[in-house]
Amino acid sequence: MNTDAVQAGAAVRPAIPDSRGLLLGALSHVGVGLAVALVGGILLALTVGLLLGSEAAADPGGLGSMLRVDAGAFIGLAVKLAGFLVGGELQAGIGSSGSAFVSAAGSASLWAFPLTLTAAVVAASAWWGIRQQRRNALAVWWHRAAYGVAVGLVASVLLLIAVALAAPRFGTTGESHVYLATGGARLVIVGMLVIGGSAWLGREVGRGVSGGTLFEAVRHCWANLPRIPREALGYAAFGFIGFAPIALILTAVQAGEEAGPAAALAAFVFLPNLAAAVGVLAQLGGLTFGASVNDVATVSETASVFNSESAWLWLSLLVAVAVSLVAAVWIGTRRTRRTGAPVIDWRSAWRLPAVVTAAWIVFGLLLFGASAAANGTVWLLSGRGAAALSMAWWSPLVLLLWAAAVEMGAQTLPALIFRVSPRVLSVIAGRRAAKTWADGSSPIDVGGAEAGVEGADAVGADAIDVGGDAADAVGAEARDDLDAPRPLSPEAKKRVIVAAAGVGGLVLIGVASAITVSVVNATVRSPEAIVTEYVGHIAAGRAEAANALVDPNVPNADREFLTDDVLMSATDRISDVDARLVAAGGAAGAYGADGGASAYGADRGAGDRFVEATFKLDGVDQSATLRVEQLDNEWLVLDRWRITTSLATEAVVGVNGMGGAQVAGLDVPLVDAQFGAAEGTVVLYPGIYEVAPTSSPFSEAEPARLAVVPSGVDVAYVQVEYAPTEALRDAVQEELTAQIDACASRTEARPDGCPFSVFVYPSDTPVAWEIVEYPTIEIDEDGLGYRARGGEATATYTSSGFGSQAERTTAEEFTAAGQVTVDGDAVDITMERGFFW
Repeated sequence: MNTDAVQAGAAVRPAIPDSRGLLLGALSHVGVGLAVALVGGILLALTVGLLLGSEAAADPGGLGSMLRVDAGAFIGLAVKLAGFLVGGELQAGIGSSGSAFVSAAGSASLWAFPLTLTAAVVAASAWWGIRQQRRNALAVWWHRAAYGVAVGLVASVLLLIAVALAAPRFGTTGESHVYLATGGARLVIVGMLVIGGSAWLGREVGRGVSGGTLFEAVRHCWANLPRIPREALGYAAFGFIGFAPIALILTAVQAGEEAGPAAALAAFVFLPNLAAAVGVLAQLGGLTFGASVNDVATVSETASVFNSESAWLWLSLLVAVAVSLVAAVWIGTRRTRRTGAPVIDWRSAWRLPAVVTAAWIVFGLLLFGASAAANGTVWLLSGRGAAALSMAWWSPLVLLLWAAAVEMGAQTLPALIFRVSPRVLSVIAGRRAAKTWADGSSPIDVGGAEAGVEGADAVGADAIDVGGDAADAVGAEARDDLDAPRPLSPEAKKRVIVAAAGVGGLVLIGVASAITVSVVNATVRSPEAIVTEYVGHIAAGRAEAANALVDPNVPNADREFLTDDVLMSATDRISDVDARLVAAGGAAGAYGADGGASAYGADRGAGDRFVEATFKLDGVDQSATLRVEQLDNEWLVLDRWRITTSLATEAVVGVNGMGGAQVAGLDVPLVDAQFGAAEGTVVLYPGIYEVAPTSSPFSEAEPARLAVVPSGVDVAYVQVEYAPTEALRDAVQEELTAQIDACASRTEARPDGCPFSVFVYPSDTPVAWEIVEYPTIEIDEDGLGYRARGGEATATYTSSGFGSQAERTTAEEFTAAGQVTVDGDAVDITMERGFFW
């Protein structure tokens, strides 16, 4: 037998791992993953507790002050949140019972990852995988993969059991309770990917180095990564370093002093999430927030630097430019130095942008956003809602352009900076990386197990070692076929300076333009600005300009009073105009500060804003909530808004008596109402108006004061009270006398339409009437009717009976009553017998 051959075959056969050590290592791996997850759950529970405490301090009647949490509930909460940071799902429910007939219940789900704590679990599991690979190595790749699957599956199942057993139930000060849940298939699947995948990754990293420290193993793995993934990870690291401080500052500014500790802890827990969000916004991308109620979209908002009022977000744009420049130099100096034409290698220029964009898309779909859903039932009523936060659909396109710019910079900036100042290049890229790049050697050429830790040094892992005289190092160790950098000629330096100034100028112009657009959109083109302009027109008496800005949405026949003349005639108009944004589309209905109903409606749109206009009218503070609809942008970036709620308000003018009503010299169209009065509806802008009576010699009235306030509840109403004049009384007396004389000229015993009569037999006996006393009239208060008393008439006739005839005279007292009608200067009355004493 060939002993050497047998020994050679034995040398290449993978060593059989120690089963007992492998099992114990896997169990310890499970324990490490669960322990780190539990610590993260405790940290999350503290964050939730601090947030609820801050909410309770700000709102004594809120949820934070109602919940009662004991030690057992806190431990259960920590276990649930451990499942949340591994599985990315949190469920909550609330129930209450007020009586046997009324009950309420609701549930909600949240899908998100607190990436700081999730990354801690991944890091701990990967670190333990490296240790296990060194202690009990697995030489075959599928052994390492099976190890990761087993560790992830066992850890996820154990965590699922713990989550199921820990059922925290939080009581409230009333008869309600809140419960949490995070278990389910998602926890097992995602947990296996998080813990098991990192365990497999740790063994893959650990297999490359048999000795040395953990840091050296990581460096070796980094050195053996393919170039494009390594560059993409470096780009991401620079982005996190640049955007994380901005995210922390924005969180502190938004949270305020009251929620300081809670906000700081929450910002730490979600720092990668926040940094990614700031990174998207800083690179001119957008974040979309959408919400729906009962499957009907109520909110769809896209946030970007162009509609932000925060100066820190604009600072993040400068940070994005700086991060891109530094990342481009860092990436470029870790590639082989290219000499000669072409300057840009277009054949490979697509790779880094493609990988970065793909990473953004995957990150955005799996880890970046958050979504929630809820449903509730109160007795027989039920409803459901959903909300989601994600990157805007066009954000990957913008991020692709930034990555392409970094790729272009990586191919051009190192050479440009090197020719201007090698020292600057060494400061930005690192002394060793700058030297390696200047030498023309390829940092990618190191790899394999033989390279060991020394290969990692060649890759430039010591890039943080900045400083030193890079120019001397480069000049001393440059390759023979590369010339040392020659000083630039004055003309070349001038061209470089001009080019740099041009690029810097373009960046400053771009930033300044973006800031200008943001300021314009937040001030003169904001919803508050257009509301202020609209209400300002009304305050200044420019009704027609207000009509042009906001259509009153009334029939043309009703716009007669929406003119400058009418509004200028107001004795008092609105003043001290101010406007503030109170809600975005989909907000719940509310009432104005004066108690009147606001413009919030069931048909509110997703892009609407609700702006409260406050002003003074007649010395009293008033308010009205206007709905403002967002239109398509002008010139792509300038916001446009349209007010859909008009302040044109209906008012009712009543007239009691004989006459009409006028506002600013225009007659109010009147229609008859009950009890002889008349009413008319007019549409006016807010103000105090004088309603004048019409001129007539037969009636008179004092002007009335009409206060038009857009409360939305009470309709403005005023009534003009007319009183009859002596001229009307005399005219009625004269007309009544004429009609009585006409009756007296008749020969019937019972003349039709006359106030007197006598009994005769036979009934056709002629009667001679004579008026002894005309009645005295009394005009009703409104001048529309009269009563007459004290009339006396005599009737002379021949009485026949029992074969004899005799002339008789009978005296009759009579009264009269009727209606009065005035037509111009003519007065007409009706006359009937009065049935009163």
